Formats: sequence, structure tokens, C-alpha cells
Amino acid sequence: MKIQMYSVNILLLCIIIFLLLPFNASSQNSKIKAFKHYNSDQGMSSNIALYIIQDKTGYLWIGTSLYLEKLDSTTGKFAHLFPHPTGETL
Repeated sequence: MKIQMYSVNILLLCIIIFLLLPFNASSQNSKIKAFKHYNSDQGMSSNIALYIIQDKTGYLWIGTSLYLEKLDSTTGKFAHLFPHPTGETL
């Protein structure tokens, strides 16, 4: 009796796991994000980003130890705005 109940529990567990798996493998691939790394070789003022935020228009605003920078991710160009107020690096 215990062996039969154990088999039923295993079967139910397998069914639950199967139902939790995604049915369409291609839908998982659409969620994969690509990352691009930027540093001073690509135009950043510093290799260390302290803050990063994206606005509604798609620009990335990056706070470094030297400047507030705006990155146009479609062109990969940086605009250096507002130097650090003390003029010193962090």
C-alpha cells in the first residue's frame, strides 16, 4: 500500500513539474537580453559607473566619478555633461 501511494505521489510531482515548464522554447529566447560593455576606450570619461538609469526616450544616463554622461545606445556616442561639482575624482 505504501509503495502504491509513493508511486502516485511521484506521478503527481512529475505532472506538476511538467505543467510548470514552458511549452514554447522560443518564448524563452525572446526574454534574453544582450549586454554591451562600455569603458574609456569607447568614450566614457571613467571606467567606473556609479549610477545608471534609462529615460523614456532610450538614453542611458550614467553617473561616473568625473561627469554625468548621456549615452545614445543606437550610435554608441557619449555626451559628457556636468563635471563633478568639486572637480575632484571620487
